[in-house]
Amino acid sequence: MDFAGTCTLSSRSTRRQRRRRRPHWAWREKPSRWVSRLRRGCKARCLKVIQIPACCQGFWGDNCDECPGGASNQCNGNGVCMKDGTCSCDSGFRGTACEICEGKTNGSRCSIECGCVHGKCIFLSGMKRTVCLCHSGFRGRKCDQPVAGCRDLNCESPGVCRETSGGAACICPLGYKHNKVDGTCAAENPCLGQYPMCGHGNTECQQTGPGLYQCVCAQNYTGDGIVCIPIDPCQTNRGGCPQDKDCRFTGPNMHKCVCPLGYTASDADGNCTLKDVCKPLSCHPKATCETIGPHRISCQCLDGYTGNGTMCYGSIIERLIDLNTKSRPLRNNLEYSIRYLSKYYLEELTQHGPFTIFVPTDRAFRSVRKSSGGFSKFLENKDRALQIMRQHILIGKFQLEDLQVYDKFYTLQGNPALLQVKVSRDIFKYKLDGTRGKGKVKIRNLEASNGMIHIVNSLLTMSPEIEGDPQGTALDLMKQTTRHYSTTVSLIKIIGLEEKFSAPNTTVFGVVDDAWKSLPKGAIHYLSTDPVSKALSTTNIQENLRSGSAKLTTESSDYSRISETGSAKLTTESSDYSRISESVSAKLTTESSDYSRISESGSAKLTTESSDYSRISETGSAKLTTESSDYSRISESGSAKLTTESSDYSRISESGSAKLTTESSDYSRISETGSAKLTTESSDYLRISESGSAKLTTESSDYSRISETGSA
Repeated sequence: MDFAGTCTLSSRSTRRQRRRRRPHWAWREKPSRWVSRLRRGCKARCLKVIQIPACCQGFWGDNCDECPGGASNQCNGNGVCMKDGTCSCDSGFRGTACEICEGKTNGSRCSIECGCVHGKCIFLSGMKRTVCLCHSGFRGRKCDQPVAGCRDLNCESPGVCRETSGGAACICPLGYKHNKVDGTCAAENPCLGQYPMCGHGNTECQQTGPGLYQCVCAQNYTGDGIVCIPIDPCQTNRGGCPQDKDCRFTGPNMHKCVCPLGYTASDADGNCTLKDVCKPLSCHPKATCETIGPHRISCQCLDGYTGNGTMCYGSIIERLIDLNTKSRPLRNNLEYSIRYLSKYYLEELTQHGPFTIFVPTDRAFRSVRKSSGGFSKFLENKDRALQIMRQHILIGKFQLEDLQVYDKFYTLQGNPALLQVKVSRDIFKYKLDGTRGKGKVKIRNLEASNGMIHIVNSLLTMSPEIEGDPQGTALDLMKQTTRHYSTTVSLIKIIGLEEKFSAPNTTVFGVVDDAWKSLPKGAIHYLSTDPVSKALSTTNIQENLRSGSAKLTTESSDYSRISETGSAKLTTESSDYSRISESVSAKLTTESSDYSRISESGSAKLTTESSDYSRISETGSAKLTTESSDYSRISESGSAKLTTESSDYSRISESGSAKLTTESSDYSRISETGSAKLTTESSDYLRISESGSAKLTTESSDYSRISETGSA
């Protein structure tokens, strides 16, 4: 399972509900949007654990030592443990762990007064309490009761009068021992008594006078003698360890320098190196693993794969094979599509791109298998098989949400296509414009290194208007489809180019009849009969002929998009966002460096090399040559031959035919109502508007935009 959690379903659900609500999706794929609409099932949750070093409550310092009094009873509840490990005691308390009562008080909260009347309050560290040491002749907890008979006794110092079973008597005080020989009192060391006066292990007893003592901490410990804590050298200047090592406490006033967590000692000198924590399953099988920090790894997909390292995607073909073997809903359900694409588009879908492809499931091939006598028979008709699959391929990498914003988009075959969306049910259907067939998108947005995959449940088999003939020539093909190319075929015969258009291994950009019909009446006759125009036609038609067989291969660096509504074979090498839109057959060669956009409503051969914003609009025949330097404008109302060399706003008006030669260099604009011969060489913002036919040659290099309604 590639998600956290356990799948549970209500026992009251019917079997049909269980089957419908079971959330399946592609292997290691993010679930599609429809999964999020389920009421029961599993939800994937990704948790990333980040370690932040910090001491827990009741501990302090870099080494996280326990606070005085213990972590669960810091400072005995009578103070606050500070960041340096000391206790800030509440009022009335003192000591390392706030365990000593100040003044003449007793009790765990130092709330009981000592109250000695005839005596002295003494704190016994071994007993951790204050007691009354009565003066001679008094007794009781508060030394407030006189001993009968002591008035009659005069005890020699240091003897004191105490009550005994036989009455009042002189005895040796606390801390002294009676000498039976001479009857005197000799001082004794309380630390040598039968019972220890101080704690065990980490404290020592020191005599401070006759019968008096104090408790002090043993060597390598620190404290007030009652509470003694082992000295931790790591809490001071990290124990003197180098910066690349940690200080580890090993005992009272002992430590050693060790490699930090995630590092290991690599040599005899003990230098620390990063410990390799990469494991076989740390990253995707198609990714490399590198340890970049303590218990931190970096996963990088191999060349030819895309993803974040934990998920790596291969080419479209690789991805389909992977889905066909590992995806639960698609397992063994993409066999035909894989065979289909591997046979005819293996190189394109593994080494080129980006492409977006709508891949049919195996059930989608039932009709073509039945009509063709089997899947292998269907693939034998190469031309038809290629054209059908091209109807399912787009140039560029698009998620369905990206395609939603377009009313139409164009397939590799040139057909306009669209998406039908039911937002409320989150349903997408892929459809070719003008057809009834549609394919429901079952699984969407499956990423590949060179594109995007969407799984559909139908194969769209719209028959192409023109079928290929591998055995015939380009001219033979155009002759067979005379309703498209009759004018082009006729011109080829008239000007004598049949041999060239019948040569093997050639690519032809055919001009359809609708493009020729858009020319003014008599233009075709003029192009095929006039000697000068006939030579011009020969040159132009030959430009639609290229040696070698060309196929569409995209090498653009970012989102090359080709949109076409007619028959065309295009080779694009632009560096950024080249977009080609055409409504008929055309040969387009673009060399502009940025955003070349060509829009045409007729048949045209356009070669653009201009440096900036050359725009040509024509409705008739004209040949223009402009060299004016600034805003030369020529308008003529009669017959005249004009040569303009003015530098600013030359304007010539004439209402008849004219031959115009302009030399202005900027903003040449020519408007004429008759026939004219114009040749343009201006470098910037050349705009030509004419009502006749024209031959236009532009050399702009950027933002060439050509709009024409006639032949050009």
